[in-house]
Amino acid sequence: MSYEKRIGERIHVGDVRVRWSHLNANRAQRPQKKGRGKRRPGEHVDHEDAYLRNVSASGAGIVARADEAVAPGSAVQVSVDAEASFVAKVRRVIPTSDPGYCLYGVEITEQTEGFLGWLRELLDQRREGVITESHWRSAL
Repeated sequence: MSYEKRIGERIHVGDVRVRWSHLNANRAQRPQKKGRGKRRPGEHVDHEDAYLRNVSASGAGIVARADEAVAPGSAVQVSVDAEASFVAKVRRVIPTSDPGYCLYGVEITEQTEGFLGWLRELLDQRREGVITESHWRSAL
């Protein structure tokens, strides 16, 4: 029997294009040179082709190019735009039927207010005929 740690309902958002960055990936890929200090925190490699497939209160599913450096336990940053982003820990990596791509299951550890607002707007747009909080606010 499998135990699902997800909090709340998983919401399928389709394929929303995002910028995907593996935090500190450069440190893992390049050997440390002698006589040099630690590398700057926040060094990363951008993966342009990433798509947010689903979200829940605690995590998300992201399809991106397969990358051996992005393994369970890795930290990633996902940005929808300049205002909306989150940091997450990779929990699982599942190859997809599309060669060279994987579905990354991530646990959200930090998120911006911009991401929460973006997500609320997206959900409002997908709920036709339902009166939402944004409808109430715009009516005031």
